[in-house]
Amino acid sequence: MNSGEVNQELISITSPDKWRDALAGIPYAFGHTWENCYSMQLTTGYNTFLYSFQKEDVKIVCPLAERTYNGFTDIVTPYGFSGFTGNKTYTGFPQVWKEFAVSRGYVCGYIGLNPYLQGQAFVEEKDLFQHHSLFSLNLELPIEQLYQNLSSNRKRQLKSVQLGSDLFCTDKAKLKPFFLQHFHSFFAERNASAVYNFSFETLSFLFDL
Repeated sequence: MNSGEVNQELISITSPDKWRDALAGIPYAFGHTWENCYSMQLTTGYNTFLYSFQKEDVKIVCPLAERTYNGFTDIVTPYGFSGFTGNKTYTGFPQVWKEFAVSRGYVCGYIGLNPYLQGQAFVEEKDLFQHHSLFSLNLELPIEQLYQNLSSNRKRQLKSVQLGSDLFCTDKAKLKPFFLQHFHSFFAERNASAVYNFSFETLSFLFDL
């Protein structure tokens, strides 16, 4: 790539090594990984890619899945916290991205952004919409402090778990059949959203990670 040249491409889900290489040197979440996007594609069947932008030392990526209906194609981010992320911002990126999307014939896009990775920095403010509020826990705190921050009820629950720890099975080979057998009925009983209706192939792949 020549100095100053903009390079954009869609890395196919069929190229896991190239996908992982594109993430190198960029802050990302599990939702950006090939493993997550491949597992979601096992349920949706959508053509799934990692959009990659490069200009000199700037790298920006975003997982995308194409959906086609009546000859029209839109794009969504696969399930999970992903969206645009990069090693630094680039002033002209929003326009470059829009021109790329138009060249692909996309009629619209639904890009979920990970606020902890400053994904909003890669889109124009007028294109941002907030649907939910997120709450996070800092799990890098010492384990003792994490415990002290718990409510008295949660502390009591943890204590009861520790007292009966010998009753818990941690053998994944034994747990997997039970997990696959009961996942869908468990979520159905709790009226979970259809977004969690993952295929057995997706569940099996994620369980084995």
